[in-house]
Amino acid sequence: MRLLNYLLETKELKREDNEYYLVYAARIFEFAEKYEWNSILYYDFRYRELQVEDQFNWGTFSPYMELQKLAPGCKTPRTTIAQDQQANRNTAKYSMSEGNVHSATDAVSP
Repeated sequence: MRLLNYLLETKELKREDNEYYLVYAARIFEFAEKYEWNSILYYDFRYRELQVEDQFNWGTFSPYMELQKLAPGCKTPRTTIAQDQQANRNTAKYSMSEGNVHSATDAVSP
């Protein structure tokens, strides 16, 4: 929002283009679901440079630029992986007499 405010104060963004800029900003945060954040920041930097040079409308997206600049991110956040590992440890049972590992849903005979 600070960038939006700055662009409006310096008249680099017209008031009527405000909505297009907000669409662009929302799209950047949508990228966070599937791309690495560092590559998103680089994409944003390059997009802003090109927007100044070429004066295209905010919110104009180039699939080519998206493919070239954005690196795929990890599908599962690390906290979820750690939580899954802990859950797996909690649901596994160790049968001392047989030496087998059983999941919580397996029927373990005495």
